[in-house]
Amino acid sequence: MAFRIGFDQGRWKLREKGMINTYTCTNQFSQTGTKNLRMRIKVNADGDPLEVTFADNGQRFDFPGLNLSSAATIPAYFTPPFADLKVTRRGYFTDDPKDSTSLTFSQGGIRLIIR
Repeated sequence: MAFRIGFDQGRWKLREKGMINTYTCTNQFSQTGTKNLRMRIKVNADGDPLEVTFADNGQRFDFPGLNLSSAATIPAYFTPPFADLKVTRRGYFTDDPKDSTSLTFSQGGIRLIIR
């Protein structure tokens, strides 16, 4: 796995493969209700990432210390193809029909949505 992303104690966290670096967003998303992570990787014709963005319920956020300001600074682990996708739910005691995961590949990028 190139990276992991998860929700812990009201904050989104991203961890590089091998646990080299862990990034925690400074936004507080601890309000009750559905968490809706959207991660979008916009790529060029060669598959190189041009833009990586994150949002929770439509509110964009960044991971301080993770420089995604330009195509030249985007870490290589955001470059497709990705070999696998694993989603693990923890701390839930009932099934919620709103819970879902979708991954969309298009000519211009990749979109991952976790609810």
